[in-house]
Amino acid sequence: MQQNQIGMTPQIKAHSLSHKPISLPQNSTIYDVMKKMYEKNISRLLLTHRNQFTGIVTQKDIGKFLLAQKNNSPISKTPVSKIMNSIVYVDENASAIECSELMLKHQISSLVVKKDNKFRIFTKNDLTKYYAQNCNGKFKVFELMTIGQFFCKQTSSIMDVLSNMISYNASRLIVKDDDEVPVGIITFRNFINIALEFSQKEKGPKHVVNNFDNFFASKNGYGRRCLANEIMTRDIIVVNAWDDLTKAAQIILDNRVHGIGVVSKGEIIGIISEKDIIRALTMDSQED
Repeated sequence: MQQNQIGMTPQIKAHSLSHKPISLPQNSTIYDVMKKMYEKNISRLLLTHRNQFTGIVTQKDIGKFLLAQKNNSPISKTPVSKIMNSIVYVDENASAIECSELMLKHQISSLVVKKDNKFRIFTKNDLTKYYAQNCNGKFKVFELMTIGQFFCKQTSSIMDVLSNMISYNASRLIVKDDDEVPVGIITFRNFINIALEFSQKEKGPKHVVNNFDNFFASKNGYGRRCLANEIMTRDIIVVNAWDDLTKAAQIILDNRVHGIGVVSKGEIIGIISEKDIIRALTMDSQED
């Protein structure tokens, strides 16, 4: 599909953006869901019961669970139904812009479409792909980037980092060293990775001190003892603040991530994410 230059954005319908969902039975454990998310590199799963979709669970839902995880709630025994959310459906003929508005209204990252008695899902990633292909020349990155509370210290406990992410409603934080130099990035996926490691090994992964238990938020839990620099991703993918927003969207797609850093004069000054890109779609509709 060729990029649409400055002007009206093509009104592609929801069913054209959707794809077959990945799902698990509703009686699966949180461990089952985390493992599937890790294997498929996805951020959400639909849940089923008797061949019907009954709910959805996201990486953020798992993050909230970990913050409250004490000694009586192992992920290998806790049913995912305890943390699942209701599915938000959308009409198959809804436009990409209408879907963007619905996601922002409900603060969600996916919608489910029913067409010909079949259910399909589409996500912020699909809308990011739509933006990259159709919206060249409409916005610069700096116009939509998120600024403010998006940093954490490399010596912060991962429990503090996760708590801040939930409080800030942020899906990622840039990690800085003691000299305030960015050295990595942490997303919800990093927490899923470390939680899976601790669930599989009685004393935790080899690369961290293993004298604490495998419950994230317990008194001696790994959430309180592991540090940000032990689980962070060291490569920070960036885009220039003055680049077209479609370039940021394409970088996100090419690297299979959901957000990247924004740089100006060699310094990270913000973050641009899929959420910011779908905000651009709604702003574009208001201008048109």
